[in-house]
Amino acid sequence: MDKLQDDFVTWEPDLAFPLVNSTITADDIIGAADTTNIYQYGDDDFITLIYRRRIFSQTINDIFQIPASVPLIDTKQLTALEVTQFTANGQVTSNFSGSHTFDILGTPGSQLNVVRYFQGLLQISVQGDFDHGGQLQVTFPELTLNSVPLTTTVFLTTSGGQVFGSASVDITGYSMDLDNNGPNSVPVNYQLNLVNSGGTPPTTFNQMNITNNFLDCRLSYADGDFGQFALQVDPNDVDIDLFENEEDGNIYFEDPKLRIRIKNSFGMPFQGIINTLAASGDQGTTPVDYSIVVPGGIFNIGAAASVGDTVIQEYLFTQGNSNVKNVINDNYASFIYDLDANANPGGGTGNNFATLNSAIEVTADVELPFWGKSNHFRIRDTIDSPLAQAEDFKDNIQEALIRVNTLNGLPADAIIKLYVLDSLYNVTDSLLADGQYVARSGPIDSNGRVTAPVNTNNDIPIDSERAERLFGGKYLIYWADITSTDEAVPNIRIFSTDALSIRIGLRVKLKASPTDLNDL
Repeated sequence: MDKLQDDFVTWEPDLAFPLVNSTITADDIIGAADTTNIYQYGDDDFITLIYRRRIFSQTINDIFQIPASVPLIDTKQLTALEVTQFTANGQVTSNFSGSHTFDILGTPGSQLNVVRYFQGLLQISVQGDFDHGGQLQVTFPELTLNSVPLTTTVFLTTSGGQVFGSASVDITGYSMDLDNNGPNSVPVNYQLNLVNSGGTPPTTFNQMNITNNFLDCRLSYADGDFGQFALQVDPNDVDIDLFENEEDGNIYFEDPKLRIRIKNSFGMPFQGIINTLAASGDQGTTPVDYSIVVPGGIFNIGAAASVGDTVIQEYLFTQGNSNVKNVINDNYASFIYDLDANANPGGGTGNNFATLNSAIEVTADVELPFWGKSNHFRIRDTIDSPLAQAEDFKDNIQEALIRVNTLNGLPADAIIKLYVLDSLYNVTDSLLADGQYVARSGPIDSNGRVTAPVNTNNDIPIDSERAERLFGGKYLIYWADITSTDEAVPNIRIFSTDALSIRIGLRVKLKASPTDLNDL
């Protein structure tokens, strides 16, 4: 046997390779063209895709700052009598007070009654040209915690003929009554105990400055007359990824909607004014007709009746009251908007209120119920080629056959193609013929729903040259061109239970010597 010639036999085996074995649900197909993944499912699993954008949202701490980062400053000079007492006794006690009225950041016309702090810090600092130390007791009689006024002591020291002192108090949970000797006013009481420290005797010209700073404050409650003021609403848009990511063709929706939802948990009313509401895309801009839904472009929302209540108001744009169906089916990529908003449009009522969780919030939803049709709507995905590791086979391929087996429960016909890419993602070949349906739609009922899935088999022969390119590829692009049932004539409905199962395999016939096979 060892005298026989090497490779006197030629082997011609058949080999089979799986390429694709997967089930694609309706959610997968939508997700391939959309990144929002906000779906709403009906009781019957009917799918509605929602694009949501918060137009604006403001809370009590976006509107108020108490006080408006302005320190409350009081000064103290000894009277002639107090100077005499200090000289005679080596110390003196002096009681004095201050009262401050301040503006409120963001709402200068507000007249508040009570605020309560969710967090904050009262920082007190003292500086003056008294050359003696002692103590300064500071009391805010209208800043209370459990009905007890805030009181703290600042210890005073001297250096270089100057007096210094500071103290900080956490005011979390404190309430401040601002309805005192005028709106937005707060009193403060002081008791100074100045003790002789051996320095220069004081005179009536010496002065002590007391600075009260409210820092890093957030409110948990406020009431009073919040006044009239404008809210800052930045122009923006609601992107529709489904139209931004489609490669070609179009998709048509039978009943699209635009919903503007307003939620108000403030104890004050608001008014909004539409400056711009339009659909925008590469094809230009088309205004949305809001004349029926929002006459004059002005919408109002009332105040919450009591703490914890929320007023919700919606404006729904449909094909019956606007042109929203037309602009959506023109495949615009976004809705753009520009709004103005005003608080207490009719004037202050004197009984406004807000809590930490109170907010005025406006959201816009573009709702796309999957009821309609698609005409050559195309999606794609890129995967690693499962044949890349068998590249050594390619020189021995004589012929090959691709078999595509589908079970289609979607109400749409799908052209499925495979593109071969090299390591640099350059397309080297297309393996499924253009225009050949490989996944046929099942029959639909009167509501546009598939009644039973349909199985379709397709065998596609390829020559050895194209098979070599397939084995030499690094990546595959799975591409689908989807047209709804009966050439997109009837409307169809998409449900979350709809799915397309795809199995794609490759059968190759090799011609090789035993030596070749040993090297493979």
